[in-house]
Amino acid sequence: MTEASRPSGQTHPSGDDACANCGAPLSGQFCGQCGQSRTTLNRPVRALAKDFLDGFFSLDQRFWKTVLGLFTRPGTATRSFLDGRRASFTPPVRLYVVAALVFVLAFQVSGITPLGLASGLRSAPHLAQTEAQVGLSAGELDVFLVLFRPPWEPEPQPLSWDEVRATIADLAETGENVGDPVPETEAEALADGGFLALIARISRDPAGVERQANLALNQAVLVMVIIFALLNMMLHPRAKLITHVIHSLYLHAAALPVILVSAVASVYAQAIHLWPSIALGLLGLFSVLYLVWRADCVVYGSSWWGASLRVFTVLILYALSFMFVAVGLIFLIVL
Repeated sequence: MTEASRPSGQTHPSGDDACANCGAPLSGQFCGQCGQSRTTLNRPVRALAKDFLDGFFSLDQRFWKTVLGLFTRPGTATRSFLDGRRASFTPPVRLYVVAALVFVLAFQVSGITPLGLASGLRSAPHLAQTEAQVGLSAGELDVFLVLFRPPWEPEPQPLSWDEVRATIADLAETGENVGDPVPETEAEALADGGFLALIARISRDPAGVERQANLALNQAVLVMVIIFALLNMMLHPRAKLITHVIHSLYLHAAALPVILVSAVASVYAQAIHLWPSIALGLLGLFSVLYLVWRADCVVYGSSWWGASLRVFTVLILYALSFMFVAVGLIFLIVL
């Protein structure tokens, strides 16, 4: 009978030369029977935290090699992983999880709100609209979205239902389908659903709606990994599905930091001048375009002109899909 197959009540050899899990003799760092490490938990907290980071995030040589390669040689990690050279690269799922966590946490630390919401009376000083804002204006009320709102901009303020109702009445007079008759109370508007319910929730708790909208935005980023893989499957039907999935994970792991850095730099550059902000935003856009283009050449073996055509096709469809998914998730979460 081997040590691994002994009954649970039977004693095992003890000491540094025996596995604490199955009792098999140890001749190295790991048990030859069950694979458990001989390292114990009776160590400083700092050492345990390092083990957790090393195990989950793989912050070792291959992690930094993979990260550096995502930017200097886009598509190489995907191609090598698919060709069987996996030991030299961090797995795509793990790397994407790290990038997504950094993406979300960095925006919170920076104070920038990816999808800001502004609402209030038009006379309020913080409602001066810029090119980065879209929304509706009627009567004395403005409601619009602010992309990448700086931390020095004030949060949206709640409004009374009388103020909101006056704006809805103005919209009804211009022919907008907002319900007939215009609800007298906020409860009636919430029960109506759709546009009226959304306006009512924004007026009552704009900060809460904003938090929920950004939660939906983060979820949309996860969904887009799948959509990007499906878009590439449509443009490269001969490649296997696993190729598109791995390609999507690695590419998003590279694109998210680029979007993060360019967005944060662009927002804070606004404090200096508008043109540096625009230049940094364009630099981020062209960097993402290059990552997608080069990765398409390496992963799928496309020519430079073929990849160029696919880049614009994919990004246009990607942008439309992202808007559809984000708006859909926002409505599901908010309403």
